[in-house]
Amino acid sequence: MRHYWKYFTWLTVFFGVTTLAAQGIDKDLLAIQHRMDSVAYFKANLTMTVDISFIKMPVKNAVITYQKGKRMQISTQDFALLPKRGLDFSLNSLTDYPFLTVDRGKESKGGHWCKVLNVIPTDARADFSIATVWLDMALRRLQASEINTKKEGTYQVLLQYEKTQDLLP
Repeated sequence: MRHYWKYFTWLTVFFGVTTLAAQGIDKDLLAIQHRMDSVAYFKANLTMTVDISFIKMPVKNAVITYQKGKRMQISTQDFALLPKRGLDFSLNSLTDYPFLTVDRGKESKGGHWCKVLNVIPTDARADFSIATVWLDMALRRLQASEINTKKEGTYQVLLQYEKTQDLLP
């Protein structure tokens, strides 16, 4: 009987270690990030809503401009409450440090059927604790994201595209 427990324990440890090692980075996420990284410049309209119970702020409109290698610029005629860390609609802020992904299945987001992934940093230097991304696999682009930061709350971004072939809004 002791002989069987020895093998059972060994098999349990073996399968536990191989399961942890198998948890890696989703290839679809990397493919979409690589595709987004190919963009050198874009300009888009931005609609911002603030969901903070003690702040009653109307919806704000702005124009966002991105140039590769520089921070995103936001210009508006109104006052805009922006996060201290800035707005980053790319996947770069999620992949600056080592991370792993967990496939959460598929669901509809913004009228599109999306693959849902949790992005979990494995390095304490990352400024977020967990992120959820919705990837439109038919059009190979990011549809939405929800990033839970360590110090600055939760940011939700829903991207709306003019044309189906557009990579960025």
